[in-house]
Amino acid sequence: MSLNNIEEHGSDLIIKKAVNAQDAIVGDILRYKITVINKSKKFVDNVIIIDPLISELEFINGSVILEESNLLNENILAGVHIGCLKPDEIKILSFDARILSKPKIGYIENSAIVKFCYENNSVDHSTIMDTISNTVSTRVDIADIKIIKKANKKVVSIGELISYEVNLINVGTLQARNILFKDKLPSEVNLVDNSFKINGNRVNSINDYMEIYVGTINPSENIIISYDVIVKASNCSGILINKSYIKFNYNLPKGRSGEKKCVCKSTEDSEVKLGISTFKLLSVYDNLCIPEDNPDIEEVNDINVDTEILKYYIIRTPSVTSNEGQKLTGYKLVVRGLLRESIEYTAKVSEQSIHFANFSIPFSTFIILPNNFKVDNKIDVRTNIKDIYFKKVNKRELFKNITLLINVKIISY
Repeated sequence: MSLNNIEEHGSDLIIKKAVNAQDAIVGDILRYKITVINKSKKFVDNVIIIDPLISELEFINGSVILEESNLLNENILAGVHIGCLKPDEIKILSFDARILSKPKIGYIENSAIVKFCYENNSVDHSTIMDTISNTVSTRVDIADIKIIKKANKKVVSIGELISYEVNLINVGTLQARNILFKDKLPSEVNLVDNSFKINGNRVNSINDYMEIYVGTINPSENIIISYDVIVKASNCSGILINKSYIKFNYNLPKGRSGEKKCVCKSTEDSEVKLGISTFKLLSVYDNLCIPEDNPDIEEVNDINVDTEILKYYIIRTPSVTSNEGQKLTGYKLVVRGLLRESIEYTAKVSEQSIHFANFSIPFSTFIILPNNFKVDNKIDVRTNIKDIYFKKVNKRELFKNITLLINVKIISY
């Protein structure tokens, strides 16, 4: 244990303070040692050692040791009573403190205070005195990488793709070397082949137990890792949690080296809800007659269709097999909506002008919900037009058939 700039204070009681590290990083634990020597010819009574740690240090409870005896209930901030010292007696006290942050000056400097009393022959009572130890200092650096992980979706179902982006930012003062990136994928997903990239450069031969060295990051610089996974199963919690963490090496200015582990602290942006997915294909077909004010049809050019879900609600059913052979699970979702159709056609007139006819066609259907559906689940209904077929029937009428995919996601709260 080294002593930094030892000075002797007072002719009777000598206080020496030492620290076990001249260089450290935020998060390290420093061990301080305070040696008290009675050089006088008298007894020194009621000796109290106090160390008013600066705000960047945190005293570790239970760390005070006096002459190899652990003083579990003592606190160096409040003062530790070490009793009396006989002439030429030496007592050594040590304690631990954690570095919470880096001081603005870059160093942690502090001294210890020792209070004591001794008999003064010139007066009728003991004299109370205090003295200050030498100042010890430790240079403080920061070895830290902030991990920000994001998913491009908040809710997914089986078969869907999730794209993750992991930003590794060196928020420390030291170079981070030999960075080992780890991200063990949960069993509900599989890594998509050839999707793993470092700063946009593809890396091959990566499996679901992702463990790869990604290089070195200087202070204030970053590395971006991205990859895709496909959802293959659900789970009981209904939530897909996927954390990343890293390990890296660092070197302190005077040669000391170390290893640091950093974990992604927030899951808010990377947490994905696993929904149960069910769907139904619905055909909505009929003949449409153009309005009386519109001219006759020569040729139908196109049909544009938008969907609007007006209402959906759950009804209970028996858990049986229906006459049509469908297995009823006990719940159906009734979906009602509108198809907003815009017909573009060429008029049967000499100038062959283009005209439009607009229609709102209602539809209604039901979807059998899965066995594991619960009444307090959240339901998300989406629609997608899969096919549009149309044909002119006569100069005032056309036939159309819209194939509509109704996709239902069921999400646990």
